[in-house]
Amino acid sequence: KIEEEEAEMAAKQAQLAEQVEELRKAAEEKEAAKKAEEEQARIAAEEEQDAIELAAEEAKAAAEAKAAADAAAKAKLERALKAEAAEKAEMKRVAAEAEAKAEYLKKQEDEKAAAAAAEEKLKEVAAREAAVQAAAREAAEAKAAEAKAKAAADEEARLKEEEAKKPKVDDSDGKGSLRSLLLGGKWTPKN
Repeated sequence: KIEEEEAEMAAKQAQLAEQVEELRKAAEEKEAAKKAEEEQARIAAEEEQDAIELAAEEAKAAAEAKAAADAAAKAKLERALKAEAAEKAEMKRVAAEAEAKAEYLKKQEDEKAAAAAAEEKLKEVAAREAAVQAAAREAAEAKAAEAKAKAAADEEARLKEEEAKKPKVDDSDGKGSLRSLLLGGKWTPKN
């Protein structure tokens, strides 16, 4: 009986030991599962942290790229504005040059026109002077002709008067010319 009890107790002990072993195994498995879960959680946390850091780096890179693009766009705009200002300045300079040239040409044209007008005036004055001189010449010629005609008329009148004063030479015998020479006068036939 004692042996049976011992055997029963040994069986119970063995059963208890088995149960303890099972409980220990279960506890170990549970611990291992817990560790595995914690490891998975740690890995997941690390991956999440890595993902956050990567996203932050990507965001930073994108922000830097955007800042660089903005800076490039700003620089390009500034260059375009400078080029436009330079072009406007050049256009203004060219316009000023053209205006100055036009003013110069207009001045030259005005001077040419004034010179032409002065020349025309001089021609007109010269023509008037020539007309006056021609009129004066014509008047002088007319006066000279009149004086000549008067002198000729005076001479003719004087000759007629002298002739009238001379005695009439008798030419009845045809010797009137001889008588005229002797008398110092011109021979005139007796009427």
